[in-house]
Amino acid sequence: MDDDPHRQTDDRLPNRLAVEGTGTPASFEITVDGTVEVERAESPAGAPVVSGSAVEGAISEGTVWLRFSGAVVDATVRNGGAVADGSSADPEIYVVE
Repeated sequence: MDDDPHRQTDDRLPNRLAVEGTGTPASFEITVDGTVEVERAESPAGAPVVSGSAVEGAISEGTVWLRFSGAVVDATVRNGGAVADGSSADPEIYVVE
C-alpha cells in the first residue's frame, strides 16, 4: 500500500494543487469552477477554509494540498495587505500531476 498522499488518486476530484510557503506570512484565495477540498495541510497556520468552490487560508511555511475538479479560475495571494506581485516572498501555487 502506498501511503504517500502525493501519489493517491481520487476520480471525483482528479486534480491536485499545492500552496507552498516561502517563509513570509501571506494569505491566499483559490477559486475553481468545480469542487475543491483540502487534502492535507502541512502548515503551522492550520487548515484553510473551504466555502463552495473557493478555499482561503494563510501560510508562511509548509504546504497545503488541495484536490479539485474543473479548472482554477482565480488564485489571489496577499502579502502584507497588498496583492502580491510574484516576488519570491510570495507562496508558490502550482497544479500537481
